[in-house]
Amino acid sequence: MTLDEKYQKISIMINNGTGVLFQPMSNEFTYILTAKHNVQFKNQDNIYVDKNIEDIVLKNNLGIVLNLEIKGMYHHQSLDISIIKINYYEIEYFTNFLTNRESNKIDFNLYGYPNTRRTQDIKDRLFKLEYNNQPNTDLIVMKNTESSSQSEIVGCSGGGVFFVENEELYLLGIERKMDDESTREESNTAVNVTPILKFFEIVDFYGNDELPLLFPPYLDSFVNFLDESFPLDNMISNKNDVQSVLRQCIREKIKVLPSDFLTRNTINVIKSNINDNVNNKTLWIMYLEFLVFCKIVKEYDEFNITSVEEVVSDFKFVFGKSKEWTTLIPDVFKSDLRSLLSGGTIFIGCDGDCNPRRTEILKDSLINIDRRPSRSEMNIDDGIRNPFQELKVKHIRDIQGKIVDNENSFNGLTDCDNEEIERKIKNAVS
Repeated sequence: MTLDEKYQKISIMINNGTGVLFQPMSNEFTYILTAKHNVQFKNQDNIYVDKNIEDIVLKNNLGIVLNLEIKGMYHHQSLDISIIKINYYEIEYFTNFLTNRESNKIDFNLYGYPNTRRTQDIKDRLFKLEYNNQPNTDLIVMKNTESSSQSEIVGCSGGGVFFVENEELYLLGIERKMDDESTREESNTAVNVTPILKFFEIVDFYGNDELPLLFPPYLDSFVNFLDESFPLDNMISNKNDVQSVLRQCIREKIKVLPSDFLTRNTINVIKSNINDNVNNKTLWIMYLEFLVFCKIVKEYDEFNITSVEEVVSDFKFVFGKSKEWTTLIPDVFKSDLRSLLSGGTIFIGCDGDCNPRRTEILKDSLINIDRRPSRSEMNIDDGIRNPFQELKVKHIRDIQGKIVDNENSFNGLTDCDNEEIERKIKNAVS
């Protein structure tokens, strides 16, 4: 799918404005994120009120009316943003969120449907934006680098402002209007953008019984990642039985949800955060394998949130993106490792290097790594004097590698012998 197609799949016309389709944690409903004024009007008392649902027209990028049933409109109490809840609509592309707004991310795109183009064959337009000031909590003022005329941008209110990285879209916020100062100029040089986190406030205000969480539906259970976990590549004997036991453990013993970790400082993501990576299935698959490892090695009957908090002194999971996982190590040691005690193990999950040949870095190699951070640059326990000697570093797939290397230890066992298989897995990976 091209970038243009991704913009088109998630962006729709909503009356004289634009909206962004998003699939929340629900199989019943879909959201349209937009500007409040797209669905309201001033009544005779000069008060903004909701338009009748039958007066709200939704169209795709071709101008074709979408037969979507609106179930409710939910507005922010003070900001010009709304969530329109509709019956479930299959979206072919999931956008990511960009919530941390790093200062090095300066180039953005506004995608919308200008009113001047709605009678043309090509109805959409992409505007190049960049930060015009330091963003505050409620508002980001962004500069339109193309200095488009005011008429060219009318109709884009409610459109998404995106950052593009590795051909993926990251939604920073929703364009709500031209900046007040900009409207006094001949050309529209700035627009106001409401950060995506403000839509979370709408969900919080109305409650999850009314509005499902603003996260993809597959985050409601780790079972959704079961078939992609523990592939045990190159295991030629006892693979099915071992795999069956591991996946049974996921179904029956892992008592946490992916969504449990979105508000916890449990998963470190290099140069990013967990909320900006919720759509990264590689992260969730690798973290699931980490949880199963902890459950088996620590011999928990069930693995819940309390269990997660108990193992952090021994094991830590850190995630990053790179073509070679070992290049992440300097940044891993700069991440938050304060919970780990001496002798603990850091497991690195790497999107871009999922199945490396080398899965463990020996201590002598760690001491001599390039770009080795100083002690003052690290967030580690005060009791650790020499982190490169006292902490172990492994790729998350080291767990599977050890199981495969010890495949013959499972001879004579079946998936009915789950306790014995778990014991042998512990022996293999410890």
